[in-house]
Amino acid sequence: MRLRCIDQDGRDTLGYRSTDIAGNVETLKTVNIQLAMTQIIRGMLCGKINVR
Repeated sequence: MRLRCIDQDGRDTLGYRSTDIAGNVETLKTVNIQLAMTQIIRGMLCGKINVR
């Protein structure tokens, strides 16, 4: 799995898929997203702020 921090406003594409209990991997699916974040949300998403 590849993870990356999205810390800027704008458009991005999110890819996802699942694996069942037998190990069958689903075909990759994507969804386009539009982000408009505040500074606090940027920090939370990128692990710069510890939320408890």
